[in-house]
Amino acid sequence: MKKVVLTVILVILAILIVGYFMVSSSYSAKFIYLDQEKRVKPVLSDNADSLPNDLVISPGIYKVGGFVYKFKEEGLYRFKNGEQRIVYEKDPKAILTSLAWLDNSEANTFKGSTKKSESFSGLANTEFNLSCGKLSELAVDLLKKQNLEARIALGFDPSYDWNDNSDNGHTIFELKINDRWQVFDLDNNATFKKNGKYLNFWELYQSITNNEAYELEYLAFGKQSRSEADLRKYYKDTIKVPFLSNGTFLFFTASGEDLIKTKNYSRRYKLAEHQNWLDRFYPGYGYK
Repeated sequence: MKKVVLTVILVILAILIVGYFMVSSSYSAKFIYLDQEKRVKPVLSDNADSLPNDLVISPGIYKVGGFVYKFKEEGLYRFKNGEQRIVYEKDPKAILTSLAWLDNSEANTFKGSTKKSESFSGLANTEFNLSCGKLSELAVDLLKKQNLEARIALGFDPSYDWNDNSDNGHTIFELKINDRWQVFDLDNNATFKKNGKYLNFWELYQSITNNEAYELEYLAFGKQSRSEADLRKYYKDTIKVPFLSNGTFLFFTASGEDLIKTKNYSRRYKLAEHQNWLDRFYPGYGYK
């Protein structure tokens, strides 16, 4: 009799487990990192935490929509119920790739706040469409929350014609990786290389100004909306005066007519003499 009862219990348990995985298979998550895209299925576990509200979370085992998932690999996890999280442990490109993927030109413009004093939980369940400035600010703030060094960079066109509908500048940012600054343009899903080395903003500015060759490396697979030729022209048109932020002001270096037009554009724009600008933002690089 005991064997019969035990057999029945085992059969019921097997049916429940099979049923769980049959139902849960329809709730598989999508995992995205660089050019990878794969499905992540629920697991059986009694040791699961509630899913944090933050957009960027640490690796762990979390409950989502009544199921349990292992958030083990760094990257973006998206669920059918609209939840999405970026798992970060030590690879900052996991954050950048995810943001580039989530910034969708066909999505509604995000109405919440992207200021560093606010919570980013509103971004944890929607794609968004942010301007280059807002997207760069969001990236910098998220990176700083992970104790990473990042800062806003800006290219400005002082000869901008207000009767023209094109941009008068473009906001991007720098992130310090292995003690060296690297520039990123999440709005166009790109970072930059030259002779196999990743560029910082000053190096990118010089390459653009001097018509020197540089490479575009895309962050999120299949998300580039502009042709490479169009993108290079856009940088040439918008990044004419370089700015970098110290967190309060945007400091630029320029001369002649460009200096006069740029200085009068905004009180947040602060002029720095060329060598002073380089020494302030790139100490130890030996730039002249």
